[in-house]
Amino acid sequence: MQNSFALHPRRIYVVGDSMVTNRPHKFMPMVGWGQVLRLFLENSVEVLNCARGGASSKAFWDRGRYQWVLDHLNPGDRVLVCLGQVDSDMEHTSPWQDYQDYVRACVVAARNRQAHPIVVLPHERRRLDRFGNIQSFLRDYRDATLEVAAQESVAVVDLYEQSLTWWRELGPSGTYGIFCHRRADEPVTDCKEHDNTHLRAEGATECARFVVRALLEQRLIPQDWVTDIDRRDFSYAEVGWLPERYFKHLVRSRVAVGPPDGLAEVIGVPVAEVEG
Repeated sequence: MQNSFALHPRRIYVVGDSMVTNRPHKFMPMVGWGQVLRLFLENSVEVLNCARGGASSKAFWDRGRYQWVLDHLNPGDRVLVCLGQVDSDMEHTSPWQDYQDYVRACVVAARNRQAHPIVVLPHERRRLDRFGNIQSFLRDYRDATLEVAAQESVAVVDLYEQSLTWWRELGPSGTYGIFCHRRADEPVTDCKEHDNTHLRAEGATECARFVVRALLEQRLIPQDWVTDIDRRDFSYAEVGWLPERYFKHLVRSRVAVGPPDGLAEVIGVPVAEVEG
């Protein structure tokens, strides 16, 4: 079947959860790093951020969201896969079984369409022990993802270790300022007053910068795709929070009409093994 999108030689799809997704105005100042990825890419590079809040690896696959990506992929497209945050506490997807199966399926299915999958490890949360030290909450998912990446020989952007380095350097007060803690002069929105999981624009922009720089350094994208990689003076007006109506349209529309491909079929293991 003819792809419904025109062939676009400079396209990046982003797959992830609420740490990655675009946000509407009513969630200011919360930002997913996928929302600001375009700040470091030329206008000719199309970024389709398909990440969704509350999406585990299982939900992203089973609800047809990844199938929508597959249905629109062209050869040569990049697919950034950043999952694991929601798996750890909402879905309770086992890092060493179900989660690995879904990440592997994302990689294999994209390659089957001659696209280039790239695994991005999620940033760590701001979880402090009683001494103010950052705890490694997502370590098992990081390790499980690296195992799949090694087995499938897929490129990795290690935002996880980089975020740990940043959070430790910034300390408790510094990290407080980049996670989504509402400031006294900011209006009340749908964000929680205190949030140690999601990032403000300031933190998300640095994550996006790191991702683009890593893609460039690993030669996963060419130099002429990248712009403003060292720029530090981005304004809130450039962040691009979405109008609510358009945000809801994207949520509703980027889902496959038909059922997703079977997990066992894609990764080539018996159904009993996947389900067990």
